[in-house]
Amino acid sequence: MNYFSIIDVETTGFSPLKNDRIVEIGIIKIDEDGKFLGSFETLVNPQREVGPTHVHGISESMVKGAPCFPEIACDILEFIDGTYMAAHNSEFDMGFLRNEFSPFGVDISAFPGFCTLKIAREILPSLPSRSLEYLTRHFDIKNPLMHSAYSDAVAASELLLIFLKKYNYQLKYDRMKTVENVMKDNLFFTPSGKKLTRADLLKM
Repeated sequence: MNYFSIIDVETTGFSPLKNDRIVEIGIIKIDEDGKFLGSFETLVNPQREVGPTHVHGISESMVKGAPCFPEIACDILEFIDGTYMAAHNSEFDMGFLRNEFSPFGVDISAFPGFCTLKIAREILPSLPSRSLEYLTRHFDIKNPLMHSAYSDAVAASELLLIFLKKYNYQLKYDRMKTVENVMKDNLFFTPSGKKLTRADLLKM
């Protein structure tokens, strides 16, 4: 049985290279049969201005008491352990996660996952758009809070299941890798083998 963590992030802007940060993350965990296995969602204090509130609906006051990324990094890694990551336009989401995890020595790109946008381009070439918003309308997927990380993650998970079941899309598992053994016994392991506790991460 294969397991998936479908991830969506809302951000202060478009580029982590320009100091844009994550302000919200939502993750849905399912198995390949579509069974819901859990969810993870939280606002994130970006330690800077929140960016386009008119898009993601998140204000400065909403993130004031929210955790900063180091406070949730271990929780995310524990939650997605043993799963394939997936996202709609994964280059965007993974780019931000790579930037947020890199100070701890974790290269999240070492665990390549699936992109529902790329799959849609492959199997639905005639559609005028393969954006998540368009595809949710096309497949009548309910997404009442578009640009909410949790709601978008739910929608992307349903989209992935449509591709697997309705279109019998064969995922290329040989090109991907599950997230494994980054967290163990409440310790964080860097690629060099150094052990860090949650308290260590909060000091970084």
